[in-house]
Amino acid sequence: MKIFLLLLLSFAGVTALGQSSVVPLTYSRILQIDSATKTGLYDKALIWCSKAFNDSKSAINVREKESGIIAGKALLSSYYKIPKKKDSALSWVYSNYLFDWLIEAKDGKLRFSVKNISLHEDSGDYPVFEIDKAPIKIAFTSEERIRTEWECSKAGLLNNIDKLVTELYTDLLKNDSW
Repeated sequence: MKIFLLLLLSFAGVTALGQSSVVPLTYSRILQIDSATKTGLYDKALIWCSKAFNDSKSAINVREKESGIIAGKALLSSYYKIPKKKDSALSWVYSNYLFDWLIEAKDGKLRFSVKNISLHEDSGDYPVFEIDKAPIKIAFTSEERIRTEWECSKAGLLNNIDKLVTELYTDLLKNDSW
């Protein structure tokens, strides 16, 4: 009985240790624009949101001009390549991701961050973590292939978010005086 309890406690400890190392995937980038005011950055970011999101009214949940915060929820169709061999691609595919996003503006800088990322499938939404393990299984597909495609999908997502933020940065730098 003592051995059984010891094994049970050891297994519970290992399981808890394994679970604590599962970290949700997030994204954050700070954009430095030294000469910009908080209000100017906020206004330009709000205009960018209206262009970046198909339905900006439903994508934006929070607008607090005084604190410089814009926040919301978005659905992004993230395109990426599936590798065939070392130097070629099998095809372009996409995955849909839901996430919460936040823009925080201060004098001279702006932070864009993403959290609560989930893979959006017909069968449901699956939280995305930093680990290599895919949240879903694909019938008749090897574990290695699933892991490779999952890593490509996550890398594609982060790359596509980074492209969005680069577009935001470009819009923030524009001088709109006519």
